[in-house]
Amino acid sequence: MENADDEAAATAAADIVRRDRGQTFPVLPVTAYSTPSRQPRLKLRNNLTERELEEAHAAVQRLGHELHTFTITTTDVEDWKTAEGYLSALTPTLYSTLLPFAQHQRPPPPCPSQPAIRKARRRAGCIRSAMRRTSLRKKFRTHEKACMQQIFAGAKADPEHAGGPAAPTRCPIPKSTVHEYFQGVNTPQHQFNFDDEAGEPFRQLLVALPPASAAMDALTSVIVADEV
Repeated sequence: MENADDEAAATAAADIVRRDRGQTFPVLPVTAYSTPSRQPRLKLRNNLTERELEEAHAAVQRLGHELHTFTITTTDVEDWKTAEGYLSALTPTLYSTLLPFAQHQRPPPPCPSQPAIRKARRRAGCIRSAMRRTSLRKKFRTHEKACMQQIFAGAKADPEHAGGPAAPTRCPIPKSTVHEYFQGVNTPQHQFNFDDEAGEPFRQLLVALPPASAAMDALTSVIVADEV
């Protein structure tokens, strides 16, 4: 019995392959979220040449033969799922046959108001720049190093600076000059004298300090939990 069933299944599969000429007709699942897409109207061109007319006539004849075959095939199927696959293939077959002779869709006409377009582009560019600056400020608070690397990379990629001379990798100022400059800035010009008139503000601050208290056993006494 099993061999007979296997032979019958193999015979049925061979009949389907011979009937479909090796083609497959899958069924696309249709759900509640599926949205049908409207196809453009298929209209033949008016300026077809004689050769194109002959080719279109031959294509229509082939299409009629295929439609006849589809009709016979759809009548012989045993379930709706298979028939749905055949019916779903009719529209692509029609379009693929006649599309070379159809009218091409013309691009939309350009907008006559070019200043308005340039203004809209500038406004969109300003909005994008503002969004990048806002994102950079937020990123600087938490990732300062990555933010600075991004700024430097953008400066290197700037076309205005790309053609200029390369930035030096080392400071051109000698080390001795930098040392002398900081020594001169941080070294006082005059020697500080506590008893001089210039030391009066310092003496007033010392007088305003609270009296010092002595704790001789601060480092030798036992530490309690409150002090920790």
